[in-house]
Amino acid sequence: MNSQQVKFLTRDTILTIFQKSNNIFEAIDEIKNTISYEAGYLDYKSLYFDNEIKSYFLKSLDRNFRCKYELELENKKYIKLLDNKKRLEYEIESYLIGKKRRKQIDSVLKSEKLISKFKDSIIVDRISLYKSERNCKGAIPNLDLLTKLKYPEVYDSIKKWSRELPERNFTEELLAFNDPDTQKQYDLKVKQYVQTNGKYESFRYYENKIKEVNTAFVFSKINNLLSINNPEVVMYEHVIKTDGTSYSIGIETSPNFDFTEKVFVLANRYEIPCVLIKEEFNKVRKSNDTKAKDKFVKTNIESIKNIVKECCIKMNKDEEYWMVNMPFYKKN
Repeated sequence: MNSQQVKFLTRDTILTIFQKSNNIFEAIDEIKNTISYEAGYLDYKSLYFDNEIKSYFLKSLDRNFRCKYELELENKKYIKLLDNKKRLEYEIESYLIGKKRRKQIDSVLKSEKLISKFKDSIIVDRISLYKSERNCKGAIPNLDLLTKLKYPEVYDSIKKWSRELPERNFTEELLAFNDPDTQKQYDLKVKQYVQTNGKYESFRYYENKIKEVNTAFVFSKINNLLSINNPEVVMYEHVIKTDGTSYSIGIETSPNFDFTEKVFVLANRYEIPCVLIKEEFNKVRKSNDTKAKDKFVKTNIESIKNIVKECCIKMNKDEEYWMVNMPFYKKN
């Protein structure tokens, strides 16, 4: 790994956040915000083997608990909304009309005491309505940190939810755990994308998977994706002519070159030697010449593929500590 100093959020800090918080979901959000805004990191491997910390994270898998939390958030949001006088008056009017007491509206709105009384009634009614309409089946915790922590219990839960909630897409989360079924589906999707030369789908879908999932399996698919030779328009530039009329120019990008950029980021992380080719890459990257970018990939494709393979060897090694505890794990 790159020898640059990495700033990890300490175990004591994480434990303090959990212990001081009244809500497990808010604690996890605070941890996530801390590493986002203070540019810190979590030592996922260390936390994987920390049973005390793990016990806190696993509490968030309780979907009934999550449902209750989401209801509380909705209730707080609604109560906050009633701080606005006009909104409160509108809600009181609607409440009285619904109760067939329209004639009382004027007298109620003239009395602060009655306004306060009806405000309480409205809140009770709304909370009851939220509760009756809320379907806890769809209450899922924020899975971003949970998937990175790689606890097998998290995988088991997500796999179960993917069967119970077919309308919800858990592809990214299951890929993060190297789920064999999801890998087969993703492999097929990549093959179809390559066969059509990226004609019917944006490369951003695959680029995001490489960035967010960050496993050896997903990263290895770059070697398939590099064969795409179909520039995509990523934005339009508005041009005004001297006569006052205007037109738009499509700004293109080279998907295979963008995938290559991910390769050099990881090569740097794993300290894989590639100085000369990286220097050439950096020169081409500064230009807006899509053809030059495609030519760079075509000329250096075997070297790039070899770097991908070396990165994957390192990544597979990094994944061993959690993969050995997965229910589908088979030792080679």
